[in-house]
Amino acid sequence: MKFIPIDQNNIMHACQIQHLLFPQENCFADRDYENGYLYPERGQEYWLLEVDGAWVGTAGIYHLKVEPETAWLGWFGILPEYRRRGYATEAIRLFEDVARSRGYLYARLFTERTDAAAIACYLHNGFFQEEYNCPTDPGAKEVLMYIMSKSLYPGRECPPWNDRDISLWYQFSKQGEKLYG
Repeated sequence: MKFIPIDQNNIMHACQIQHLLFPQENCFADRDYENGYLYPERGQEYWLLEVDGAWVGTAGIYHLKVEPETAWLGWFGILPEYRRRGYATEAIRLFEDVARSRGYLYARLFTERTDAAAIACYLHNGFFQEEYNCPTDPGAKEVLMYIMSKSLYPGRECPPWNDRDISLWYQFSKQGEKLYG
């Protein structure tokens, strides 16, 4: 598997995959993908996942100011026809390698509580889950989520998220402007 950076040459492919993986209305990664290559100083990067010349999914890395030692896995998914082949595990391991190379101590992501297959995959790959019920984040009431977390280093404990605000309301509000495809 290769991580191919999303750029102006392949963003339409990435957006097509993203719309298949996240078909919910007003759920668009387009703006995040574009910002990732236009503003690299922000520390966001998104990739197409390639196996033997085929695009099999997408993934990304970003961080939140509230916890700069944590790499967040974003817009991650494997297309249905490529699932159950170990690609998700391989992509998570590659993401963790990138995160460690950038000095991060922990990995986190958020996922909907109803996505049993994704949750099982994350648990299988060493993440632990917490319900996200942040009282200051209106998005936490809108969509029920888990925060999935793990340490990137054996022997180092990953602290729980403890309902700190991840600004789901902001992330949801900036989605919906479909730029591509």
